Order: sequence, then structure tokens, then C-alpha cells
Amino acid sequence: MKNELKYTQDIYGEIGLYDEVKDYVEYNANRALANLGYPGYFEDKDINPIIENAMNTSTKNHDFFSVKGDGYVVSMNVESIEDEDFYLRIGKKYIMKILLVRHGETDFNKNKRIQGHTDIPLNETGENQAINAGSKISKYDVDAAFSSPLKRAKQTARLMLDNSQKNSSNKELEIITDDRLIEKYFGDFEGSTFEEYFSALESGEGLETVELEERVYKKSV
Repeated sequence: MKNELKYTQDIYGEIGLYDEVKDYVEYNANRALANLGYPGYFEDKDINPIIENAMNTSTKNHDFFSVKGDGYVVSMNVESIEDEDFYLRIGKKYIMKILLVRHGETDFNKNKRIQGHTDIPLNETGENQAINAGSKISKYDVDAAFSSPLKRAKQTARLMLDNSQKNSSNKELEIITDDRLIEKYFGDFEGSTFEEYFSALESGEGLETVELEERVYKKSV
């Protein structure tokens, strides 16, 4: 049991699923004890059906870490647990990870100006930020990359992918652009300073051309 909980912590702790998967591990242990004629050791808890569906199999009394099933039958030895058994069955490659990244710096950012839909490219600092961000995802083989069609976002995504690995898998990935990812439209205030825009927010005047928050939400869902 300690080995199973250790695997659970190692694999699921970093993505925030440890407690729910631990509940399932304990539930599975209680089932094994019941099959042997013993009362359950762990507290009965409601199991997240998504977790149960992801880990359960059609074999009864399944020892999901060893992938064989029926491992808790009396007089039978449970086979040793290998890392590759765990990863092949319910390992990291079956867990989707979504990485959210903001674009690098532009001259408008630097000078505290409103960008919105204005298509401003990255400046030198922004390019370096994107390259550095790419080095931080070197352990990921990215399956899909989505970006706003604006230059600053596409440049950031491309520089990250091109500088993320020594191999070419991420470099060859095509970036998918989606208009729903475009920043809010600030109308007449695009190019204005933050101070000018915030003053208008306080007075409530001159905001007729600024995109409403409700519309930003609706176009993104």
C-alpha cells in the first residue's frame, strides 16, 4: 500500500489530483481486503467517477498498478511493480497538460500604452523573454499550440517552440491561430497611456468604442 501511495504522490501530486487518486487507491485496498474476508481498513469515501473510470478496468479485483488484475486473490503473489507498467497504464502520457503563456514585452508594454487589437510585434526584451520561456518547457513534447493571430502572441509561441528542445519535434509544430484569443478591443483608447484610460474609467466618459467585458467573454466560450 505504501508503494501505491508513493506512486500516487509522485505522479499526481504535481497536478493537484493526489487526494482524489489516493481515495481511489484506498477504496481499491478495501475491496481487496473484502475479497479476502477482512473488513475495510480505510474510511469509506465518495469516489470521483472520473477518477474511477480512468483507473478501473474490466477485470475484477484489479491491481491497477501492476496491470494484471486479480492480484489480491488468496495464495497468489502480487507481481512486483515496475515504473513502466504504471506509466503505460495510467501514466503521465494519458494526462492532458495545458500551458498558458502571456506574450512577451512590446514597446507599448514598455511605455505603458494600451494595445488591444493594435498589432504590435515583440521588442528585443520580449523576444528574449519568449526564448527563455521556451527553455522552461524543454521536457514537453507539445501536441498542439494555439495563439491569437496578433504578431506579439504568434511570435511568442514560435520562439518558445523553436527554443524548447534540442530535437525538432516542437520546432516542426504548426501554430493554430484563433480569433477568440485576441485581446479586448479598446477602441479609441488603443495607443493611449494607461493613465489616460484609467482616468476615463473613473469618469465613465468616452468609453463608447471600448469592447464590453460581456462580449469578450461570449466570444471566448
